[in-house]
Amino acid sequence: MRQITVFKEVVPLQKDNLTDYDKNYLFVRTWATDTDFDDIVKSYDILAQNINYKIIVELLLLLQTYHGDCRSLIKKETDFVMIKDLYTQIRSHKKINWELFKKYINAIIFQLENINALYNAMLNINTFYNMGYRNNYVLLYRGFNYTRYRLLIDQIKTLQINDVYVTPTFLSTSILEKIAEKFTSNTKNIENNVLWCIKINPQFLREVPYIYFGEDISDINEIEKIIDTNKFECEILLNLGAKLKLVNKTEIREVNYIYGPIHIQNLSYTLYDFEFIGWDDQESNNILYKIQQLKNCLQKLIETPISSVSVFSKRKSQFTPSSRSKKTRTIQE
Repeated sequence: MRQITVFKEVVPLQKDNLTDYDKNYLFVRTWATDTDFDDIVKSYDILAQNINYKIIVELLLLLQTYHGDCRSLIKKETDFVMIKDLYTQIRSHKKINWELFKKYINAIIFQLENINALYNAMLNINTFYNMGYRNNYVLLYRGFNYTRYRLLIDQIKTLQINDVYVTPTFLSTSILEKIAEKFTSNTKNIENNVLWCIKINPQFLREVPYIYFGEDISDINEIEKIIDTNKFECEILLNLGAKLKLVNKTEIREVNYIYGPIHIQNLSYTLYDFEFIGWDDQESNNILYKIQQLKNCLQKLIETPISSVSVFSKRKSQFTPSSRSKKTRTIQE
């Protein structure tokens, strides 16, 4: 059994008369949009409804500690850039700039809706198997920024060999390890510098959508050629709810090299070797339920103009869990 080394991006050749599948794929492909939250608010009418991976990742990580009251997200300082922007905007006025506040909240609501739409769109993308990848395994790599992913990294520190971790967010990965190293934090604490290697064995290629962002690659071992032709970051996007079994954990110390624009100097990190073993539908469904819960709370928050005092007041959440089918992977509004 060999590793898959050839990757091709599947992009519709025509712009007109697109099929529903092509439209779905192009929607997923907008994941790569890179816009700061404050810029979205400044250009609200143009950008607010577009998928933005930075905001979506922050929201999905925030959901790990969300307990039903959306005001708890904006009444204290946080490492999350999106919420910090909103917090600063609120605290910079004796009285809330109501129109600006609504733009911030609505921008968050749009991204909550995009999470649901993106999740479901990815369920309808052709899998690796459908695309002809059938007999060989795939290796995916992911390096983490500790500041942004602190909650996730702290969770996986407790994992033991053979434990299964379910990903709480969409996961951008690369088919090139050196690209993942480029995005790995290099703090003094090697436990905080985390890189994942995810192996997808042939029997699971029927289950993983083939969502590849990058130019065609005939051999991933020719890394110098790939980087020189600007084909990196060579991304594969994974849906949320992936079940990853930990098979090994290794400390990698003092990595040094230069590949074109990639300069790695004295990088030490913890390498987690995982095997993909399927999807956790129930956990994905729980995440989507929390998204709907948060969306409802935020919509109520902006229904009537309020003072900054009422935003930070304490009261019990009005939301209680409702029954839902464990068989479905969507939440009906």
